[in-house]
Amino acid sequence: MPKQFRWLLLFFEIAIAVLFAGCLTQLWDVGAPPYAITNPVYRISGPDDACSLGGVFFDFYNKSEKEVIFIQTCMNVFDKKTKQEAFAGAVGLVCDSNCIIRQQEKKNLCIPLDDYLWQLQPSSQSSSQASSLCVDNFFISKIEYSDGSCWQDKFGIYSNSSLEDA
Repeated sequence: MPKQFRWLLLFFEIAIAVLFAGCLTQLWDVGAPPYAITNPVYRISGPDDACSLGGVFFDFYNKSEKEVIFIQTCMNVFDKKTKQEAFAGAVGLVCDSNCIIRQQEKKNLCIPLDDYLWQLQPSSQSSSQASSLCVDNFFISKIEYSDGSCWQDKFGIYSNSSLEDA
């Protein structure tokens, strides 16, 4: 094989390796997320809560130097007893929440499940079923900031999958 061809082949291989490595870091940023959250907990709402029937409550700490204006969460909600989906036809819930969280601020948030809980409300048995829900695979999928930028976790890399009582 000619010497010039070897150098060209080596240059091509290095260029492909650099391109591939660069693409991976763009697709799969595994740095720490710009927030910290407590374990999400399902609760039936009280009179001062943001939701009328019930929701998933957690503390959100904005670790970034930007003001948060929007949060999108993803989660699965199950019945503790049956380990089946809690709401007919709704396995993965995606919920949007407009909120203002300043940089380095901690805020207690409620993701309302009212649109789903109405299915369980007609009987007292449904009410007890609503109190025995658990949250799994909870994660923040998108954060929008006041400066127009956003952070995303499209694949749930930072999900909370503890199946704790919620």
